[in-house]
Amino acid sequence: MPITNEQLEKLLQDNTRKTEEVYEICKKVKKHLLIGQIMGIVRILLVVVPLILAIIYLPSLLKPYLDQYNDLMGGGGSIMDQFRELQGLK
Repeated sequence: MPITNEQLEKLLQDNTRKTEEVYEICKKVKKHLLIGQIMGIVRILLVVVPLILAIIYLPSLLKPYLDQYNDLMGGGGSIMDQFRELQGLK
């Protein structure tokens, strides 16, 4: 049972149509993967950037409040400084 030219042409057209459909699906998958990678980077940046900014700026912003707290708690020096102050009172 040989394949006629008409059957062969129909098979080629069907194969070409299905190949184009697969190509379109591959383009969509590639686009979604790219968006996923970009969103992953954005998520990481949303965590890392605020931490870096906090490490840089929080100490200088909190220093006045920590000084005030230390003054309220009796000077807030180290234990050795407090021990030396007690020795000097004798």
